[in-house]
Amino acid sequence: MCNVCATGKRALVWMAERMPAWINSDHLTLLGFAGQIATGVCYALAVHDRRMLLAAIVCLAVNWFGDSLDGTLARVRQPVMERFPLPGTSC
Repeated sequence: MCNVCATGKRALVWMAERMPAWINSDHLTLLGFAGQIATGVCYALAVHDRRMLLAAIVCLAVNWFGDSLDGTLARVRQPVMERFPLPGTSC
């Protein structure tokens, strides 16, 4: 694994360990999805105002944060799945 990848992974674990308890991975998934939708809206609006391309960059950062951190948060907190585990997982 490259140094940049390892550093990014450590940063995600660091953020996940400090995430407030009331935020769970589902919240971060929703945040990532909203960031992606907002990115598309910004691209569509960029036809009228080129500054929307800068807003799209911010939205992509929000998407990255939510999408990258949701799985990391779930792994760090290791939730117990008592009923209906996903196929391929072990309890």
